[in-house]
Amino acid sequence: MRTLALLEGGCALCGHVFAHPALGDHAYGEALLCSADGHHVVVASAFDPVPQRVAALLPAGADARFWPVLAALADPVGGQPLVHGLRCPQCGGAQLRYHDGHRRGTQAVANAGFVAATALTDLDLQAAIEHHLAA
Repeated sequence: MRTLALLEGGCALCGHVFAHPALGDHAYGEALLCSADGHHVVVASAFDPVPQRVAALLPAGADARFWPVLAALADPVGGQPLVHGLRCPQCGGAQLRYHDGHRRGTQAVANAGFVAATALTDLDLQAAIEHHLAA
């Protein structure tokens, strides 16, 4: 769990204005994963064990899909699957507008979990990666 700054943003689809966590300019090897409904956010690190396994098993040329695949393999939060990037908590839209970095406080954000993916053999993890790449 870590505390992140909340910045003001809005949805380009429905116009809803909301505060969202931000990693900051100096975050390296981390990304925000969000529930598909936009209500939950977690931090994923590329240097944790499951992400390292995923990176090693990702086919050549698929590097740009690392975070979306990792989000699909992460444990659901609040009963919702995770996606890479932020979503609007009102409509679930992925087209966000950022409001010049206006701070709106802080929020404790949990680390992404990978309990189910941890239990997979490399062969099963490879199959799961290929499934998510084909989706």
